[in-house]
Amino acid sequence: MAGSRLMLTLACCAATAIGAPAAAAGDGLLRVRTVDDSGSVRLAVDAATLNELWALRGACAINMPVSSTEHVDLTLTRFDVIAPGAKFITMIDGMPMATEQPRVLLLRGSINGEPNSHVFLSLTGDGGGSGSITRGDGRQFTIGTDAIDNRAIGLIVRSGEGNAPDFPEFCGPATHRIEAPAIAAADFPGGTAQLDARGPRGLIVALDGDQSFVQLFPNNAAAQAYMIQLAGAVSDIYMRELNMRLWVTFVRTWPTGGEPFAASDLSGFRNYWIANEETDGINLVHLLSGRRNLSYGGVAFLADACNGFGFGISGFLLG
Repeated sequence: MAGSRLMLTLACCAATAIGAPAAAAGDGLLRVRTVDDSGSVRLAVDAATLNELWALRGACAINMPVSSTEHVDLTLTRFDVIAPGAKFITMIDGMPMATEQPRVLLLRGSINGEPNSHVFLSLTGDGGGSGSITRGDGRQFTIGTDAIDNRAIGLIVRSGEGNAPDFPEFCGPATHRIEAPAIAAADFPGGTAQLDARGPRGLIVALDGDQSFVQLFPNNAAAQAYMIQLAGAVSDIYMRELNMRLWVTFVRTWPTGGEPFAASDLSGFRNYWIANEETDGINLVHLLSGRRNLSYGGVAFLADACNGFGFGISGFLLG
């Protein structure tokens, strides 16, 4: 099937009055370029059609191939994780520079006619993206960016949960308690997650990305876009399992290094934020790192997230 060309159609329904027929638009968002011998499906993303989707406020009906012989009909709805007024900052040689908000389209939904199915899809302005499809029978497909020379050329759909390189055995509880100064909750007034008037409770999040994280990507803009994709994937899980959604209010990356904290020191990361950053209204602060020499894959304070200890670190990231 290598080299086969199939058309993948997309029908997007704009918000309409109740009872009014849905107007279809956006046909031809995705096109199958090739199907590998392994069964992976490589898709091209039509830039003009993708641009039309940024105005999407209703549901999308997508017929999507997941293998050389299988197509699934998806119904997806757009959602957001970037909070109004969110700050995006790039630290260059210790100086903060305002960064444009990354262009990331987040969609979630299910497969028509398959109870217990679930779909998450994120698309970026350069034609890349990520996501996952779980069929009603439990089979899974992963979606990632298809790239050549660090340049996105579309999407790739693979069967299964995806492959990851071998990592050290570091999963499990810490063998020692990570101590932190006894700082009153008033010094970190994020407090209880805020109630979202549209239903799920809103968890306000700030994200830092160190130099080793940024170096996983072709450029700083791609690193910040990935941070929003990752927040979208987590928010999708939280909405489904906890009736809670993420709102990212602060994103910062350190492409030239010089971070005043380290991915190996959770307490130090927390102490820096408490002493130097505005934490009013923030529930969780998380550091993303590409470091491979940590004693853990991720670490966070186990308790008191609502009382000044809502800090965590993720290492060994792959991008």
